[in-house]
Amino acid sequence: MLRRDLSTWFAAIQVVVLLVILLVWPSSVGLAQTSSSLRVLSYNVHHCRGLDEKVDLPRIAKIITDCKPDLVALQEMDHQARRSGSVDQTMELARLTGMHGLFFKAIDFDGGGYGQAILSKTPLSDPQTVKLANRAGREQRIVGWATTELHGQPLRFGTTHLDHADQAIRLEQAQQIASSLATASQPSIIAGDFNASPESKEIIELSKAINFAKSELPTPSFPAERPTKQIDYIGFASLQPKSGGVAQFRVVSFEVLDQPLASDHRPILAVLEFVAP
Repeated sequence: MLRRDLSTWFAAIQVVVLLVILLVWPSSVGLAQTSSSLRVLSYNVHHCRGLDEKVDLPRIAKIITDCKPDLVALQEMDHQARRSGSVDQTMELARLTGMHGLFFKAIDFDGGGYGQAILSKTPLSDPQTVKLANRAGREQRIVGWATTELHGQPLRFGTTHLDHADQAIRLEQAQQIASSLATASQPSIIAGDFNASPESKEIIELSKAINFAKSELPTPSFPAERPTKQIDYIGFASLQPKSGGVAQFRVVSFEVLDQPLASDHRPILAVLEFVAP
């Protein structure tokens, strides 16, 4: 009797194991063949000046490195400006993190330049600085674009920083970005400081062409010490968002990182999964 019970028990276990294999194995194989994950970080670094008033590039570099990102969009970067020691901040961060870097100048500033930057685990090519809508007397805003290849997939990556004070200008800038992404010829990711809340006209306009990474929890990132506003975003565009095109990415996770000192913003991190068309 004992031998018969043991045989029945082992047979039941074998059936359960077989069912698990049949259920899990095919989907896992299919996922490996059609998608790859990538980590995207966006950070308004306030020219690497923290709330302690220290310009500290190694501190920013460590935050970046600890995230193990594939792509990084940086805003408020100095380029050989006197106030931050005349350092090429982009190339120094690239050196400290072991990544490739590109700087995109928005304006001349303090003996150098000021704008945005991209860091990438893989080489960058085809850099493009696109001026956004503006008014006389306002700071020029831009999108810095570059092309790279991750997991064998080419993609376009952009960093931007929209006007902080004039909503009318910001809405025009958002419309300009949405229009350019509506005709994208390859998968595109854009990240940065949009200076707009999730329910604003600007984000609603951008959402016509961009799928923003989201979390079920609130994700305020500004001000860094005690965040109350969500104004930093990471989003991706379909090849044909207005004609039923399939999004090239799936959001795996999205979070605001607990970094209250290194800048006046906290960094945001999205893990995306590339889905082959």
